[in-house]
Amino acid sequence: MSTINILEPGHLAGDEREQFALDVLMGLSTPRRSLPSKYFYDAEGSRLFQRITTLDEYYPTRCEAEVLRSHCDEITGLVADRPTTVVELGAGDGSKTRILLRAFAERGLSSAAVDMREVAPSYVGAVPRFYEKIQLGIEAEFARRSRPERLLIERAFEVARRVSRRRAAGQGVSPVLAAQARVADKTVFAPIRARFGGKLRFFVSGAAPLSRETAEFFHAIGLLILEGYGLTETTGATHVNRPDRFRFGTVGPALPGCEVLIGPEGEILLRGHNVMRGYHNQPEATAAIIDADGWLHTGDVGEIDGGFLRITDRLKDIIITAGGKNIAPQKLENRLRAREGIAHVLVTGDRRPHLVALIALDADEMMALSKREGLGCRDYADLARNPRIRERVGGFVGELNRELQGYETIKTFAIPPEPFAADLLTPTLKLKRRAVEARYAGLIDSLYVK
Repeated sequence: MSTINILEPGHLAGDEREQFALDVLMGLSTPRRSLPSKYFYDAEGSRLFQRITTLDEYYPTRCEAEVLRSHCDEITGLVADRPTTVVELGAGDGSKTRILLRAFAERGLSSAAVDMREVAPSYVGAVPRFYEKIQLGIEAEFARRSRPERLLIERAFEVARRVSRRRAAGQGVSPVLAAQARVADKTVFAPIRARFGGKLRFFVSGAAPLSRETAEFFHAIGLLILEGYGLTETTGATHVNRPDRFRFGTVGPALPGCEVLIGPEGEILLRGHNVMRGYHNQPEATAAIIDADGWLHTGDVGEIDGGFLRITDRLKDIIITAGGKNIAPQKLENRLRAREGIAHVLVTGDRRPHLVALIALDADEMMALSKREGLGCRDYADLARNPRIRERVGGFVGELNRELQGYETIKTFAIPPEPFAADLLTPTLKLKRRAVEARYAGLIDSLYVK
């Protein structure tokens, strides 16, 4: 059985999504009669789930093998994540990639805490900001405890982090340390885990870099976040950490069947059966991203350490200062974004004498801080103007600068008078760097005048 599955664009809903799928299908060559097609739509999430859990009915092994042998050039999937770009996925060379429908979320992350207590999930996948906000919330709660309680919590974290480091390194734990960890877990960490429903085996993080600090924090309280990596053009994940084989600060080893190579400029190149055939009806765009040897040029910069892939930046985002220094801004942005009250950070300075930053506030967290400290802020604009808020953010920048080489430091920063608008963010909450730089060009220029 040959299957054509459609990942429909998120901006369409209901009948529009179905019509989009039909329009795309009508543009395909007619499937061979010997290979009838089955079309899945995701109008009802429960129906989608039922079909996913009974895939064997739709992918009988013998029939699938016949498809792979005799129709390896057939298009087996189309991914449309933007109205103008359609990714063509082939079954070539015996690909076992299965493209499932995109499930459309009816609610955002605001209800996640309540939902997890109610549903008691075994696994949760989310973007890094989801985990960062949970971490900041837990830390803020601990900070409000009495001094004796805070001392107990600090001691518990000290023990838990020692255990975490040893386990992450594959080392054993002494009986004394294990006993201390059991006490710390019972008194401090078990109640936290219970808030997630009590059955959680691990989290999965993707779509943006997860800070090592956040990963280690969760591991210390007994919750493992497995970071992974993949692109639309690779039909999902190519790398992921495993529960029994993980390394913080990396996206894990490659999945079976996926090759990875670091190019001359540090660019991550991928090859394998999961790589798309190309952009539908866009041969020039396809040739620009997939070379003659079949390597997909991701545009991401990284390194491989002991089989584990570490993402360091985007090739096009590397900053080259006026002094000729190459700087990866994401590592600086991620460090600052992990601090309480910070929503987004843009570090810029290409062809400039030094780095500056735009730092957008997390309105909810900063308003809570304003209330606790009696700052009298009524809205985001008040927060952005408040000297105490600016002093707090400046402290975060100063702490980071002390850990950096001189040419990497952020010399000054600005807090925009409003949050970054939705059109400046991707669906996974990453900044559209060029769009932000264009919209706030005047503010950025003013930082250099100062």
